[in-house]
Amino acid sequence: MTRTESAAATPESLHAALLADAGGTVVGADPGALAGAPAVDGLAPARGLALLAAWTGARLHAGEVGLLAAADPDVALLVGDWCFAHALGAVAREGDLQAIALLSNAIDHGSSGANGVPARGDELAEIWGEASRRMACS
Repeated sequence: MTRTESAAATPESLHAALLADAGGTVVGADPGALAGAPAVDGLAPARGLALLAAWTGARLHAGEVGLLAAADPDVALLVGDWCFAHALGAVAREGDLQAIALLSNAIDHGSSGANGVPARGDELAEIWGEASRRMACS
């Protein structure tokens, strides 16, 4: 079990756990200052962590700060990919193929956006809000 699997599903706990797992590669953003994080209320802790990790990956791909930040844009893309892998791994351990598909779809839409560029702002919030609602029902 990794440190991120045992944490409660809150932005603060995921922030601390991801920083612990990532070591010195990234810097942390202030989790309290992040607007637009998807709601994880009603999700099992592993799903909430997965959703927040994937959301952070999408924000990093868009050049924005998520629960993690990187000073270099190239490193931010790699950390974003790491967040996606972390999120999908957490959901895969549950064995729920529908949840994997939902999260994969949100990652795809969040990374490519409507115009083939990473989603930002309201578009990103809409994608992750819908993912949260659908994952709560799967």
